[in-house]
Amino acid sequence: MFVNDGAGVVINFGHITSTSTASGTTIVLEDGGSVTNFGTVQNTDPNAAAIYFHGAGSIINGRTGVSAGSISGAGNAISIRGGSGMIINSGSIKSATANGVYLNSGSVTNQAGGVIAGHSNGIYNRHALIGVTNSGVIETTGTGDGVYLQAGGSITNNAGGVIAGNAAGIVLGQHGGTVRNSGIVKGVVGFYVPATNSGNVTLVNSGRIASTAGAAGRAVEMGGSPGSKLLIVEKGAVFTGLVEGGGRGEIEFASPGTAAMGANISGFETVALADGAADSLTLVQANWSGVSSSRITVIGGNHGNTVNASAVTTGGVTIEGGAGKDVLTGTANGNTTFVLFYSATGSSSNEHLVATLAGSPTLDPAHLLFVS
Repeated sequence: MFVNDGAGVVINFGHITSTSTASGTTIVLEDGGSVTNFGTVQNTDPNAAAIYFHGAGSIINGRTGVSAGSISGAGNAISIRGGSGMIINSGSIKSATANGVYLNSGSVTNQAGGVIAGHSNGIYNRHALIGVTNSGVIETTGTGDGVYLQAGGSITNNAGGVIAGNAAGIVLGQHGGTVRNSGIVKGVVGFYVPATNSGNVTLVNSGRIASTAGAAGRAVEMGGSPGSKLLIVEKGAVFTGLVEGGGRGEIEFASPGTAAMGANISGFETVALADGAADSLTLVQANWSGVSSSRITVIGGNHGNTVNASAVTTGGVTIEGGAGKDVLTGTANGNTTFVLFYSATGSSSNEHLVATLAGSPTLDPAHLLFVS
């Protein structure tokens, strides 16, 4: 089916199939338009897509009762290259040799029960930032990634959603973007930012991000590229594998009681504790691995916190006390600066029990910075 000289409209409740292995795109909308599918669209040419738009448009692959729409490509299942595309899926979109969805710009919404699968990548983009919202399954059946946003963009993986890759679950490239995960993201690397990324990256996790290689694998690799790297850890967050901040990253614990810097977490120059209640944080030597400045700054919240760096023998730490009574213990090597905040009238806005060396209860003025 080929439509040009204007936007096309296709509504399918049956079967549309191309059996050519030489030039076999099933539906071509040269000037864009819309496709609504409750039946089957498929092709057999690995060099062509099942559905191809050269202009902007929308594709709804839906379901009626127990029957779900199916778009099956020997090459890309869906390819929208000449303009912005909007894809809404509650059925099945699958590619045997390439990408489930190839999109230059626009958005993909994969609803609960929807499956988007590609042999290369589940979803792939190149030129402009796109948005992906997932409540179903997005995966690769080959060696690629679940979602690879080469140009960057935003991804929301809702509770119940799964994004799975055999290389990475999610790759966020070039211009960066924001990923919010409340479901499951997994791959040999769960979440990956390549060195070519030049934009700011924010990852918010309240679900599970896992390396399929287990504890020795990389759940999160923020990368050492230019641009800020922020990891926000919310209540319920689970990381299976190493969590690497790229040397200059910031890790923020958004909810009291979530602060945990085990030996699997490294490469973050800044650690921010939550507001709202007291928290407790113990730093270990492994946290300094890959930190660009060899110094970690811990920012206290608005309640008293306990911060203990007494096991650290190499590297420095700056600990900023928050409001309330803080218990702050510096590094064993004495390379610690405590920042204590006072009100403009000169009265203390918080109380601090401070040790500059493990086991020593003394205050060393050389390591104190008073800020009004």
